[in-house]
Amino acid sequence: MATILEKAFSDDLLPFGAISGGYAREWAAYKQALQRVEAMFPDQFGGPGITPLSTMDEAAVALCLAAWRAGTAVGDAFARAEEALHSPPERVCDHCDGYGKVRRGEYKGQRCIACRGRGVVPAGETD
Repeated sequence: MATILEKAFSDDLLPFGAISGGYAREWAAYKQALQRVEAMFPDQFGGPGITPLSTMDEAAVALCLAAWRAGTAVGDAFARAEEALHSPPERVCDHCDGYGKVRRGEYKGQRCIACRGRGVVPAGETD
């Protein structure tokens, strides 16, 4: 099953091509510069079909997309690392199974003494 990000790539929902936001100004500036180069050498770069300029255009757009994909992967990795650093290393209490209270026996309903009613204990703590 494709992730949301992979679906966005396959559906061309990303900030390249027919866009109204994101990198619209940069995209327009690039395309206008490309058009000016084509106008300078219409015989070599103009006309229908694949030209050296159209090949360069495709390569430049592929480079931008690859950089964007790499940036999102790095951003995601940083977000996960930051979350891990800010999350205390805890695990579910083995005695109460996360309830924070004793669920059976003569102490049923009383606060769990292992986790002090929190339902979690430090990850390195052993029983």
